[in-house]
This record gives sequence, structure tokens and C-alpha cells, in this order.
Amino acid sequence: MTIGEKLTELRKKKKLTQAAVAKEMGIPANSYSRWESGANKPGNASIKKLSDYFGEDLSGYKDKAAPATKKDKAAPAKNAKKGKAAAKKADKAVKEKADE
Repeated sequence: MTIGEKLTELRKKKKLTQAAVAKEMGIPANSYSRWESGANKPGNASIKKLSDYFGEDLSGYKDKAAPATKKDKAAPAKNAKKGKAAAKKADKAVKEKADE
């Protein structure tokens, strides 16, 4: 079971909305929603706070990396294009300097 699935189970068991839990945690509702959906994972401090709030030990979920998002996966390609453009510009400058 993932942390998101466990949070959903605990929240529904208490008949709470995501917004209600988020308010108690002092975070935006969309942040809490992402934890439940698995798009993001709460940090260790948040896991401790959630454990206290729900009255259940969630420490087994600490230090597990969040999955990469679409944005994270797209970033290297975008940066690679910028790197290629910069390399071409540098090569051109070197050639022009050599021709002088």
C-alpha cells in the first residue's frame, strides 16, 4: 500500500474531506490531494504530523522518493536543446576567432 492509499483510507475512515485534512495540516488542499493521488509524497515532518493527526504510525513511509512528474521528465530534453544551441554558438565564436 502506498502512502497515498493509506492517507485516503484513514481520511475516509474518519469521514473527512481532503480540504478538512489539509486545513488541519496547514497546507493547501491541492497539496494534500497530490499526496493521496501519488503525484507527490509528504516529507518526513508532514508524515509525523499526519501520524499524530490520524493516530496511526506512518513512519514506514518516510524517506521514500516521490515519482518523477511529466514536468520532471520533460526538463532534461528542454535543457538539452538549450545546451546544443549554446554549444553551436560557442563553436561559431571559436571558428570566427580562428579565421581572424
